[in-house]
Amino acid sequence: MKRSTWIFLGAGVLAVAGGTAYVLTRPKDEIKWRTAKLEKGNITQRISATGGVAPVVQVAVGTQVSGVIQALFADYNSIVKKGQLIAQIDPTIWETQLTDAKANLERARTNLDDARRQFERAKRLAADKLLADQDLEAKQVAYQTAMTSTENAKAALERAKANLGYCNITAPVDGVVISRLADVGQTVAASFSAPVLFTIARDLSKMKIELAVDESDIGQVKLGQTVSF
Repeated sequence: MKRSTWIFLGAGVLAVAGGTAYVLTRPKDEIKWRTAKLEKGNITQRISATGGVAPVVQVAVGTQVSGVIQALFADYNSIVKKGQLIAQIDPTIWETQLTDAKANLERARTNLDDARRQFERAKRLAADKLLADQDLEAKQVAYQTAMTSTENAKAALERAKANLGYCNITAPVDGVVISRLADVGQTVAASFSAPVLFTIARDLSKMKIELAVDESDIGQVKLGQTVSF
């Protein structure tokens, strides 16, 4: 055999012998035990969540009529009183509707007076057998229709007055304005819902925390537990 082969075999034998000697002579790991007295104690678990601070009572102030905001009399952090004027919608359109409603009511009253006179005349003629019953009934129907039209015109007038009054937006409660969501010149549409112009906090000394607790944690929350924030 070649000399290099003998050297390789000798090195392998020495490596195997050395590894075997290390395994046989190394110190064994000592197993350590620790004992303690069995006791009953409390387990504390904390739940963390994030959120924001908000007033306990806050009122959203909107508008019941559509139009252009003509003026604002309150702003963020303004202290307002119940009934105080805080905004105004341009009343031009609603003033026109009120004028039309007044004219319609006068027209309905005129028609009612005429229908009443004709019905009274028809009754006298019918009493003297000078008018057919069918004609008398027609005059009566016309009179009743005129009365209904007059009542409708009165209701339309009251509605027009109310809409004109809604152009003046007042504070519903005493408090502090914490949000203003409109500007002068902005057009608001109240067709389907009342647009919110202001949010008023009734009492800033009473606040609440609004936060989202994880679904897996909320089942562990009980009334009376300690909360820190």
